[in-house]
Amino acid sequence: MNTIYVLVRAKRNKKPIDRIKNEILNSPNFKVLKTKMGAQGFIEFAESKIVPIVGDLIVDKLGMSDHDRNLLIENCHVIINSAASVNFDDPLQDAL
Repeated sequence: MNTIYVLVRAKRNKKPIDRIKNEILNSPNFKVLKTKMGAQGFIEFAESKIVPIVGDLIVDKLGMSDHDRNLLIENCHVIINSAASVNFDDPLQDAL
């Protein structure tokens, strides 16, 4: 099964898949695919491949439920971390 698990921070009144659609899939990076597949076809294709996992990188065990954690342990083979903080006045952690 070609599945992409995406860790998404919970936001009040927003479903994780809606955040993925609005904040990732609406990116201009997917312009070529949207042209080839049609905008709706691309969204349907992407939704069939993406499984949102609610969590938070700064919380113990990434803030994931036991169910989601086990799902990833059993099915995930590659992890790509593209998280970043956009708070530029966060304190720097000790490098040592």
